[in-house]
Amino acid sequence: FKDYFNEKGESEEIWSCKKKKILIIHKSVRGSHSWVWPFKFKLKEVFYSMLKEKLLQDFKEAMKEKNELKKNTVMMVRAAVLQIEKDTQKEVLDDQILEIIAKEVKKRKESLADYEKSGREDLIRQINDEIAILKEYLPEELSEEEIRKIVEEAIKETGAETIKDMGKVMQAAKAKSAGRADNKVINEIVREFLK
Repeated sequence: FKDYFNEKGESEEIWSCKKKKILIIHKSVRGSHSWVWPFKFKLKEVFYSMLKEKLLQDFKEAMKEKNELKKNTVMMVRAAVLQIEKDTQKEVLDDQILEIIAKEVKKRKESLADYEKSGREDLIRQINDEIAILKEYLPEELSEEEIRKIVEEAIKETGAETIKDMGKVMQAAKAKSAGRADNKVINEIVREFLK
């Protein structure tokens, strides 16, 4: 940080982020504070993923505690995140990580039925424990009423009228729900509205 007073008597702190090539100025005028963004960057492009940092810390803690189940579950999520970053050459953000985790929860729930049929209590217990670990990172799931409101908003915003518009409505609704709703439930509700 570099502190100085400009011609207006404003105290300013300059932070240059080399990785993102962003210049951020924090201004303080007579006790008031504000952030100035010299360039038009979205906030997502400025702040790193807090959730990715939490996953890393939890992974380290699980290793220290020798909690193999949590370590392996968190490692699986981190591996998926790193693979996407490698493929796209872009940093994965929190909303994308939530989608990854939600998909992993869904996969495990779907596999439970098969294990229940085979009577594999050990695997059923393990999968339920993995689901519990993954759900710690997810926000509280939306109710059906809340999902309906999101779908209604998505339909209005996209101007959808028929089932042919389902794709763009789904995309908008999924973005609004941010991993807090099962895509299957969203799909069913969208179909109801676009009959």
